[in-house]
Amino acid sequence: MRAIAPLIAFLVTTPGCVKSEAYLRHGSIHSRAMGRPMQYAAYVPRELAEGQRVPLVLFLHGGGDDPDAFDKVELGQALDAEVGAGRLPPFVLVLPEGEFGFWENWYDGSFRYADWVLQDLLPYVYGTLPVKRCPSSCFVMGVSMGGHGALRFALRQPETFDAVAAISAPIFTTDQMIDFSNRFVAKFLFQSRRVFGPANEDERERIEADDLYLRWSSPADVEGLGLFFAWGTGDRAGIISANEAFTSHLQQSGIAYSSIVYEGQHQWVDWKPVIIDLLRQMLSSEQTSSAGPP
Repeated sequence: MRAIAPLIAFLVTTPGCVKSEAYLRHGSIHSRAMGRPMQYAAYVPRELAEGQRVPLVLFLHGGGDDPDAFDKVELGQALDAEVGAGRLPPFVLVLPEGEFGFWENWYDGSFRYADWVLQDLLPYVYGTLPVKRCPSSCFVMGVSMGGHGALRFALRQPETFDAVAAISAPIFTTDQMIDFSNRFVAKFLFQSRRVFGPANEDERERIEADDLYLRWSSPADVEGLGLFFAWGTGDRAGIISANEAFTSHLQQSGIAYSSIVYEGQHQWVDWKPVIIDLLRQMLSSEQTSSAGPP
């Protein structure tokens, strides 16, 4: 269990560059789930044919970030360059506001971050942006805390997404989740009991319901969901060991996945090219395998 201590650090991402002028579209809508306005940013290719609808990528930021994350490292400009050069097909990417909410509906009912994204934001995106409907061309990905959220979204609503990509994400077994939630820093600084609920042996069955090791243990369990993982050679120790252990579990279970071990650390400057690489892999898969309606 000693590997759990470094995993606590996943809650805070390493800042990127100082924010440049906004390149993505930024907006706000009232969230019924949260009971207040929530922010979002969207990358939309500069040139789309009239009536053209393209795949949707839902991107979840890490702890300490916000919808400005891509603008801070000029990822929108990089995506336009890739799309313009034909190295990426056109797509729309939406970054919702997640605060330090773990992308969860909190156990104590005080915050509903998952419902904000899936029940409030997605329908709004369908009505206002030129995207295809989920799940045939819909993807979820995230970094750090957002990688945790992306995996949770895909686990709980596999019918919504074609594929999931988790970058530098913590992945807990049930025992690790119990240990993490009972650490002093988790209980009192990150309010783990409010977010995830009590963590003890009496609650094991409930916690096991979100254990990816138990839920994804055969190819049938993922129902054709594409799985993508990435972590850095200089990433936080607990992140490295967690991803190595989980991808080993997938391999032993006969579940197909793709992984990237990049040269770099737990920070945006190193995630930037990895995000582009994973988008290329996921969207290429969509182009060849998606048979859903536009």
